[in-house]
Parts: sequence; structure tokens; C-alpha cells
Amino acid sequence: MTLCGELASQPLGALALVGLGYRSLSLVPSSIGPVKAMLLETDAAKAEALVTALITKPDGSGSVREKLAAFASAEGLPI
Repeated sequence: MTLCGELASQPLGALALVGLGYRSLSLVPSSIGPVKAMLLETDAAKAEALVTALITKPDGSGSVREKLAAFASAEGLPI
């Protein structure tokens, strides 16, 4: 799947999109470096598992953004 939009230009947004199964992102040139650095360190299967759990089994504690940021921190991703 491919996506073009502002969300892909933010490392945390790109992480969410990878978790949703997107593998082709269109982003502004100034965002390529930070997003690429994050994606090279990302285990897509782990990101997908997290996002799937957030969608199918929401626990009501914290926002999706907070949980994605915590995941990125735990994985050592440059966000």
C-alpha cells in the first residue's frame, strides 16, 4: 500500500503507518532523513503487532500517540 500525506512526514506518524501495513510513503524532502533513520531501525512486525493491539483491544489508558512514543523509546527508535 502507498500513502501520500503529511502524516508520513513525521517519524511517529510514519511508524503508525508502517504498523498499519503501509510500505510506500510519500513525504516532503526535508523529512526524508529523520523518517528514513527511524524506519531503518524499526522492526515492522513489532510495529504491526502494537498497532493491531491498539486497534482491536484498546485498554483506555493513554493515547495512541503516547503508546507509539513509548514503543519507539523502548525500541531505541530515533523519533
